[in-house]
Parts: sequence; structure tokens; C-alpha cells
Amino acid sequence: MTASVNDGATISKYDRLIARAKQESPAPTIVADPGDETALRGVLEAARARLIAPTLVGPRDRMRSIADAHGLDLSGIEIVDAEHSDAAALAVRLIREGRGELLMK
Repeated sequence: MTASVNDGATISKYDRLIARAKQESPAPTIVADPGDETALRGVLEAARARLIAPTLVGPRDRMRSIADAHGLDLSGIEIVDAEHSDAAALAVRLIREGRGELLMK
């Protein structure tokens, strides 16, 4: 669904949501095991857009390897090293401990 704006262009609900989110501080977000290039890139793009302040949870070496292979910059991003099989449970625990407001998978 789209909404009209004054100049006759239309914007989507998604665009309105993004614009509204950018008016707030980046949400502290715990990200459970972004284990491929698409997932990691999406997290980093959201962080660069200041929508989220991510903490990555999962195999540190694998995430760094993926980032290196695809030219993604992990500098300034906290990584909590965890086995793949433990990442989701640890991410939930971090949310319960108040380390993040949002949980992303």
C-alpha cells in the first residue's frame, strides 16, 4: 500500500517506517547468528543507516571470514563469540539481561 505526498509522488509503508525510525536513536539490537553474506550485509546496512546498534552473536571467525570475503566492515560492531548451536539461546539471554531492545535473526 502506498500513500500520496504533496508533490504527487508516492511512498510505501516501508519508506514511512524507515523515515520514522531514523528520527529515533539506533535501537540496541541483538543479532543471532547472521551466518551468511545477505544476513550480515543487512545488519550492517541497518547499522549504517542508524536504524540499529547491533551486537552480533555467533561464530566470530565465520562472521569475520564472511565479512572479509565480501568487503564488509565489522569495525565498531560488538561480536559475542558463540557456537552456531548456542547463538539463538545466548541472544535471547542477552535480551533478557537488558543488553538489547530488539532481537533479530
